[in-house]
Amino acid sequence: MTDTLQDSLQQALGTGFRLDRELGGGGMSRVFVAHDLSLGRDVVVKVLSAESTSGLSGDRFRREIQVIAQLQHPHIVSILSAGSADGALYYTMPFVKGETLRERLQRDGRLPIADTVKLLRELLDALAFAHAHDVVHRDIKPENVLIEAGHALVADFGIAKALRESGGMTSAGFAIGTPAYMAPEQATADPTTNHRADLYAVGVVAYELLVGSPPFTGSAQQMITGHITTPAPSVKALRSDVPDALADLVARALEKEPSARPVSAAAMLAELESILIGSFAAGGTAAGTRASASRRATSVSSAPAGRRWWPIAAAVGVLAVLGAGSVFRRSSGDATTSVVADGAELIAVMPLGAVSDTSLARLGQDLVVTLSANFDGVGSLRSVDAATLLMKARKLPSPMPIADAQQLGRALSAGSVMTGTLVGEGDRVRASVVLYKVGSDSVLAKATAVAAPQDIAALTDSLTWSVLRQVWRRGTAPSPVLTGLTTASFDALRAFLDGERKFQRLEPGAQADYRRAFELDPNFAQAYLRYEYVSNWNLEPRDSAVYARLLTLVDRLPERERLWVEQWDNVASLPKRVAEWKALAARYPDYPPFLMGAADPIVHFGPIYGIPVGEALPILERLDALVPDHADTKMHLAAVRDVIGTRAESADAHHVAAALTSGVFAKLLDLKGDVNDAIATGAPMPPPDRALDLARAMADEWDGSYMMSVGAGFPLMSLVAVPYQQELVARMQDASILTGDARTALAFGASTLLAARGEWDAAIGMATQLEGSLVAADLRISSARLAVMGAWLEAVVPAAADRVVRRVRAAEAARLTGQDRIELLWIDGVMGVVLGDSLRAFTAVDSLLREPTPRGPRSARSVAGLWLNRRDPAAAADSLRAVSESMMREGYSLVSAEALGRLVVARALRARGEDAAVERYLMWPDALVNSARQIGAFVGASITEYERASAFDAAGNVEAAVTHYRQFVDNYDRPPAAHRAMVETAKARLRVLEETDAGRTRVVPRGGK
Repeated sequence: MTDTLQDSLQQALGTGFRLDRELGGGGMSRVFVAHDLSLGRDVVVKVLSAESTSGLSGDRFRREIQVIAQLQHPHIVSILSAGSADGALYYTMPFVKGETLRERLQRDGRLPIADTVKLLRELLDALAFAHAHDVVHRDIKPENVLIEAGHALVADFGIAKALRESGGMTSAGFAIGTPAYMAPEQATADPTTNHRADLYAVGVVAYELLVGSPPFTGSAQQMITGHITTPAPSVKALRSDVPDALADLVARALEKEPSARPVSAAAMLAELESILIGSFAAGGTAAGTRASASRRATSVSSAPAGRRWWPIAAAVGVLAVLGAGSVFRRSSGDATTSVVADGAELIAVMPLGAVSDTSLARLGQDLVVTLSANFDGVGSLRSVDAATLLMKARKLPSPMPIADAQQLGRALSAGSVMTGTLVGEGDRVRASVVLYKVGSDSVLAKATAVAAPQDIAALTDSLTWSVLRQVWRRGTAPSPVLTGLTTASFDALRAFLDGERKFQRLEPGAQADYRRAFELDPNFAQAYLRYEYVSNWNLEPRDSAVYARLLTLVDRLPERERLWVEQWDNVASLPKRVAEWKALAARYPDYPPFLMGAADPIVHFGPIYGIPVGEALPILERLDALVPDHADTKMHLAAVRDVIGTRAESADAHHVAAALTSGVFAKLLDLKGDVNDAIATGAPMPPPDRALDLARAMADEWDGSYMMSVGAGFPLMSLVAVPYQQELVARMQDASILTGDARTALAFGASTLLAARGEWDAAIGMATQLEGSLVAADLRISSARLAVMGAWLEAVVPAAADRVVRRVRAAEAARLTGQDRIELLWIDGVMGVVLGDSLRAFTAVDSLLREPTPRGPRSARSVAGLWLNRRDPAAAADSLRAVSESMMREGYSLVSAEALGRLVVARALRARGEDAAVERYLMWPDALVNSARQIGAFVGASITEYERASAFDAAGNVEAAVTHYRQFVDNYDRPPAAHRAMVETAKARLRVLEETDAGRTRVVPRGGK
């Protein structure tokens, strides 16, 4: 290299480029940034040193680069051109904004497992594509992996091949790669070195991502010697939370003998996918996968660093990327009765392939969204859900061969598939599409549009109108009424899609992206809709201004989204809403939000309303097949497996969900998976110090939200391993990592867990820390809720409970509204029942009857029924049973009231010999808690488990009886004096049942089968 290199390089590039600055480089190259004046974009110019290219043919090098430039893939930084300057060879690539993987490692150290898996998937995806085109990288390392918008792009693909084919490959830099990442055969210049050298390098990169450093360090010679002679240290030994199957895959990639490594990048990717989503994809089961990975692969049907707690997701959960771009309104004339060409009724729009310019790849995906939204609902036309399609298409080549498009179209039940390309033409882009009938070579329509890449609305509208004119066979196609139904703003669309991608992994910031989208375009209806949806998912108060704007725009939405908004605000009872969501899902079976709309309320509230959690499973399985990589689907599946599966199945489902998330969510899911693994295998519980990792993550992400407050001290969000959970929370409290309101919120979970173990007095003492604090009202009244429920269950001295209730009522009565006011009135009424104070009980009844919502009168009936139970248990049971049945039909439950009332009902049914009818009233603890009131009622769930077990026992269901007896005695391990006989009875029955049913009983978590 000479000092005049920049001048020579500028001259070689010509007047079409302006050489702006030098980025740097290594000993074998220098890297510059040039501005492409014709297209208005930056490119990278990499100049190879004269030493490394000595003896090479410049012309042949350029010819080889031209061949490699055809290597187009979403995760490969393509080569644009090649040349020579001042005797040195150079090539140009698109400029990627972001950072290298090396820079991220230097900043963050080892990465979260979920992030590692995602990067490895994309790296292997790129390698599989390149290897299929006979291109081996030979220099995979973090410096050659670029990170843009969270995705990996591999640089310098094919350079080693170009140098080899043009007569070189004799110098150290490109002949043998980089010592820290070099396969043994590559280090020894073995002429048979092939694609498996790249897989070895991937193993080294994976090792470094998981551990924080490569397996071999030191001088170049020391590293090479290590690769050739020394087995890599175990990843698992250096990082215990790495799943066994992932550690095993890394170890096999690092085998010294190439034949012992995975057979190909595609096979390695398939194995990684099986670890991640729990199903072995095409290519078969990976031979070296550990049994635990195999178990996880078959346990879940075919699977943030957020400020949310996944188990309390209350709203419909799975995204479908909603339409963007101008949408055609349905006309009231012939359009609604027009007949389209056979096959055009349901269109699957495939990503448009970027030809020769990878910077257009994102536009090709965005057009899937905008075109799908345009076609959907125009007359009789429908389109396949864009989010579902994009997830299914992510591993297919780009541009997409028609055979692949046809196969995917058939899988999605589409009648036709639209494929196309994007080609840069100066400062504009040419988009060309062809609509094929599925299962045929028949072309239904062709269209081309030319516009600036940023003018997505113009591209979308031009292509849509042209296709519509060709597929209409009778009547007149609907006119394109461009009323800004979604957005014509390129920047708003990008912000919206950024939010969609974040929410798919439950990462923070999705709401901010949606807000940015509708601030850029105030008419962007879908951005308001998604903001409202995710806000509800986070259990946050409705933003009235955002919602009001959404309602003004709702008529502009496509039909599916309009129906979704209408159903979203449906105030019917939960069973009726579930039925209506199911009807919408049947009408639109490929639209994920309708499926989640039906499944989510079953998971969170179904058992309270007499709907078993298991009814959500087939809906979630259908949803999972449509959108297999969405974290929210996986987490709901894990919640269902926790109720109706074995502990091993629950563990697997939680680990699968954890792999799709990061931060607190990943830690919580992995912890629950490990707890269930320990229970299933009889192994020790995870170290309690895991709680400190949770506490630190919570402290980092604490935002004071209701969701964070509710989840802070109830780590597993269920009555699994209560003594262990209580130890975790105690560690968190002792560590003082959480402060202020966060530390106060810990007292809520701690008090719940103490009561669930039988330590009622200690639980009430703990809950007094919440009184008068700044946390939500239903947390502040926890001590009164505990006191009255404990007194009614004869676990707390009534006089002591009364003092707590009076204190809380004096402090809170004037401040409370809505459900909180109703619950405090109910608490005071039940306290009157316990004390035999009829005036107090019926004063509460009178006040509750005056409440303006049905929840008040129903709670009044609860107090009256509990009073009646003092003198006529049979009549009280009939009355309270009627209250529960009314609630199940009409809604408006108060879970704490149901918890006590249903115990009365269950005991009366058992006394009448109707044991089989008991489960309907006692399965409510199977609901996945999502509020303080729900969690607070769980203090009575331990006693409910005993009654449940007794009913199953009497009904002859040994398996279910064992399950619930076991859960009761394991959790309720410190019972008050009044309940010790109950615990001893449960232990005795458990011994008998386990002895008589030895070798046959399969213990399930809850929800007896």
